[in-house]
Amino acid sequence: MNMNLSNEVRRKIAQKMSWNRLRAQGCDDGEFYKLSGRNIPGCIQSGLDEYSIGFRAGYYDLNDGDSDSYI
Repeated sequence: MNMNLSNEVRRKIAQKMSWNRLRAQGCDDGEFYKLSGRNIPGCIQSGLDEYSIGFRAGYYDLNDGDSDSYI
């Protein structure tokens, strides 16, 4: 998808949220899609893999009720 955040930032997100790197990458990509006004892809809406779960978290801002960003 996109290269919105560096691998180091994604690693920090994964560590902070207790996620693996795929979920952190999905979260980054989901935030990017939301901010760019793009619709969430259909395969991501129903996907149960780590990337899809992270993507939805980023797109729908599901960061455990924390008002700060993921970083």
